[in-house]
Amino acid sequence: MLSPLFKFAPYTIEEANYYPIKCSWSFEGSSEMEIEADANISNKQDALIFPKGCPQPNAKALTFHHDSNIQLRIFYDSIPKGINPLIGKFIC
Repeated sequence: MLSPLFKFAPYTIEEANYYPIKCSWSFEGSSEMEIEADANISNKQDALIFPKGCPQPNAKALTFHHDSNIQLRIFYDSIPKGINPLIGKFIC
């Protein structure tokens, strides 16, 4: 790029996530608090927080107004079979 014999057009590189990322949550004391092996649980509350192709780095904020403890699970949505979709599990 420093050579006077070659000219390069300016360019940028943007990173994006390949798989969508979801967050599911449940509150302590509810019947949904038990941990299950499959992250795609239909009876839990969940939200798509980063759709496919979302530019990275990116930050999201979730606010919960509840007095009891909460269990959060972050996982990939729609990934190939054989890959563990769970990114992380947090109990606050």
